[in-house]
Amino acid sequence: MSALGGSTRRNIFLISFFFFLFVLFVTISAWGEGTKTKVNEIKEKAAIIINKNDSGKEITIGVGDVIQIELERYGSTGYEWYLDESYRGYFKLVGEYTKELSRKELVGAPVKRQWELRAVREGEAEISIYFYRDWEGKDKAVDIFKIKVRIF
Repeated sequence: MSALGGSTRRNIFLISFFFFLFVLFVTISAWGEGTKTKVNEIKEKAAIIINKNDSGKEITIGVGDVIQIELERYGSTGYEWYLDESYRGYFKLVGEYTKELSRKELVGAPVKRQWELRAVREGEAEISIYFYRDWEGKDKAVDIFKIKVRIF
Protein backbone atom coordinates (compact mmCIF):
# COMPACT_ATOMS: atom_id res chain seq x y z
CA MET A 1 0.00 0.00 0.00
CA SER A 2 1.11 3.53 -0.61
CA ALA A 3 1.79 6.09 2.11
CA LEU A 4 -1.24 8.18 1.05
CA GLY A 5 -4.74 6.80 1.30
CA GLY A 6 -7.28 7.02 -1.53
CA SER A 7 -9.20 9.80 0.20
CA THR A 8 -6.08 11.94 0.61
CA ARG A 9 -5.10 11.50 -3.05
CA ARG A 10 -8.58 12.52 -4.12
CA ASN A 11 -8.39 15.66 -1.93
CA ILE A 12 -4.99 16.59 -3.41
CA PHE A 13 -6.39 16.06 -6.91
CA LEU A 14 -9.43 18.29 -6.18
CA ILE A 15 -7.30 21.04 -4.65
CA SER A 16 -4.91 20.93 -7.63
CA PHE A 17 -7.81 20.94 -10.09
CA PHE A 18 -9.52 23.97 -8.49
CA PHE A 19 -6.19 25.80 -8.22
CA PHE A 20 -5.64 25.21 -11.95
CA LEU A 21 -9.15 26.57 -12.73
CA PHE A 22 -8.48 29.64 -10.56
CA VAL A 23 -5.19 30.39 -12.36
CA LEU A 24 -6.88 29.88 -15.74
CA PHE A 25 -9.74 32.23 -14.78
CA VAL A 26 -7.38 34.97 -13.56
CA THR A 27 -5.27 34.68 -16.72
CA ILE A 28 -8.27 34.89 -19.05
CA SER A 29 -9.77 37.81 -17.08
CA ALA A 30 -6.53 39.78 -17.22
CA TRP A 31 -6.16 39.12 -20.94
CA GLY A 32 -9.75 40.25 -21.59
CA GLU A 33 -9.29 43.50 -19.68
CA GLY A 34 -6.19 44.33 -21.70
CA THR A 35 -8.13 43.83 -24.92
CA LYS A 36 -10.98 46.07 -23.76
CA THR A 37 -8.57 48.86 -22.90
CA LYS A 38 -7.01 48.75 -26.35
CA VAL A 39 -10.41 48.86 -28.08
CA ASN A 40 -11.50 51.83 -25.95
CA GLU A 41 -8.25 53.68 -26.66
CA ILE A 42 -8.75 53.18 -30.40
CA LYS A 43 -12.36 54.40 -30.16
CA GLU A 44 -11.35 57.52 -28.23
CA LYS A 45 -8.64 58.36 -30.76
CA ALA A 46 -11.09 58.01 -33.66
CA ALA A 47 -13.77 60.37 -32.27
CA ILE A 48 -13.54 64.05 -33.14
CA ILE A 49 -14.90 65.99 -30.16
CA ILE A 50 -16.84 69.16 -30.91
CA ASN A 51 -18.32 71.59 -28.38
CA LYS A 52 -20.18 74.91 -28.21
CA ASN A 53 -17.03 76.86 -29.13
CA ASP A 54 -17.01 75.12 -32.55
CA SER A 55 -20.45 76.42 -33.55
CA GLY A 56 -20.33 78.17 -36.91
CA LYS A 57 -17.13 76.43 -37.97
CA GLU A 58 -16.48 74.06 -40.86
CA ILE A 59 -14.65 70.76 -40.42
CA THR A 60 -13.46 68.09 -42.84
CA ILE A 61 -13.66 64.38 -42.01
CA GLY A 62 -13.60 61.04 -43.82
CA VAL A 63 -16.35 58.50 -44.38
CA GLY A 64 -16.45 56.26 -41.30
CA ASP A 65 -15.13 58.94 -38.95
CA VAL A 66 -17.13 59.65 -35.80
CA ILE A 67 -17.80 63.11 -34.44
CA GLN A 68 -18.92 63.58 -30.87
CA ILE A 69 -20.84 66.78 -30.15
CA GLU A 70 -20.98 67.88 -26.50
CA LEU A 71 -23.29 70.68 -25.34
CA GLU A 72 -24.12 71.76 -21.80
CA ARG A 73 -27.35 72.96 -20.25
CA TYR A 74 -28.66 73.59 -16.75
CA GLY A 75 -31.19 71.19 -15.29
CA SER A 76 -34.73 72.20 -14.27
CA THR A 77 -34.91 75.19 -16.64
CA GLY A 78 -37.09 73.36 -19.15
CA TYR A 79 -34.62 74.01 -21.95
CA GLU A 80 -33.11 71.08 -23.84
CA TRP A 81 -30.86 70.60 -26.87
CA TYR A 82 -32.66 68.92 -29.81
CA LEU A 83 -30.73 67.46 -32.74
CA ASP A 84 -32.31 68.48 -36.05
CA GLU A 85 -32.73 65.64 -38.53
CA SER A 86 -30.88 67.49 -41.30
CA TYR A 87 -27.84 65.25 -40.64
CA ARG A 88 -29.63 62.16 -42.01
CA GLY A 89 -28.26 60.85 -45.27
CA TYR A 90 -24.71 61.87 -44.40
CA PHE A 91 -24.47 60.61 -40.81
CA LYS A 92 -25.76 57.76 -38.71
CA LEU A 93 -26.57 58.51 -35.07
CA VAL A 94 -24.57 55.87 -33.15
CA GLY A 95 -24.96 57.26 -29.62
CA GLU A 96 -26.89 59.81 -27.62
CA TYR A 97 -26.13 60.42 -23.96
CA THR A 98 -27.00 62.68 -21.05
CA LYS A 99 -24.44 63.08 -18.27
CA GLU A 100 -24.88 65.04 -15.04
CA LEU A 101 -21.76 67.08 -14.34
CA SER A 102 -22.22 67.29 -10.57
CA ARG A 103 -24.04 65.55 -7.75
CA LYS A 104 -27.55 64.40 -8.70
CA GLU A 105 -29.16 65.88 -5.59
CA LEU A 106 -28.35 69.45 -6.69
CA VAL A 107 -31.37 71.01 -8.38
CA GLY A 108 -30.44 72.88 -11.56
CA ALA A 109 -26.99 71.28 -11.78
CA PRO A 110 -25.25 71.36 -15.18
CA VAL A 111 -25.95 68.53 -17.61
CA LYS A 112 -23.91 67.54 -20.67
CA ARG A 113 -25.69 66.22 -23.77
CA GLN A 114 -23.63 64.14 -26.21
CA TRP A 115 -24.33 62.86 -29.69
CA GLU A 116 -22.06 60.52 -31.64
CA LEU A 117 -22.50 60.65 -35.41
CA ARG A 118 -20.69 58.42 -37.92
CA ALA A 119 -20.14 59.79 -41.45
CA VAL A 120 -21.68 57.35 -43.95
CA ARG A 121 -21.25 59.09 -47.32
CA GLU A 122 -19.26 61.79 -49.06
CA GLY A 123 -20.61 65.28 -49.44
CA GLU A 124 -21.34 68.44 -47.47
CA ALA A 125 -23.73 68.48 -44.55
CA GLU A 126 -24.82 70.86 -41.84
CA ILE A 127 -25.57 69.64 -38.35
CA SER A 128 -27.98 71.80 -36.38
CA ILE A 129 -28.94 71.45 -32.73
CA TYR A 130 -31.62 73.74 -31.28
CA PHE A 131 -31.98 74.82 -27.64
CA TYR A 132 -35.61 75.30 -26.66
CA ARG A 133 -38.42 74.28 -24.34
CA ASP A 134 -40.33 71.32 -25.73
CA TRP A 135 -43.72 72.95 -25.21
CA GLU A 136 -42.62 76.15 -27.01
CA GLY A 137 -41.15 74.43 -30.06
CA LYS A 138 -38.17 74.88 -32.35
CA ASP A 139 -39.35 78.30 -33.60
CA LYS A 140 -38.77 79.69 -30.09
CA ALA A 141 -35.20 78.36 -29.79
CA VAL A 142 -33.00 80.62 -27.66
CA ASP A 143 -29.77 79.17 -29.06
CA ILE A 144 -28.69 77.21 -32.13
CA PHE A 145 -25.53 75.16 -32.56
CA LYS A 146 -24.52 74.68 -36.22
CA ILE A 147 -21.51 73.16 -37.85
CA LYS A 148 -20.72 72.50 -41.51
CA VAL A 149 -19.04 69.21 -42.31
CA ARG A 150 -17.22 68.19 -45.48
CA ILE A 151 -17.02 64.42 -45.81
CA PHE A 152 -14.48 62.90 -48.21
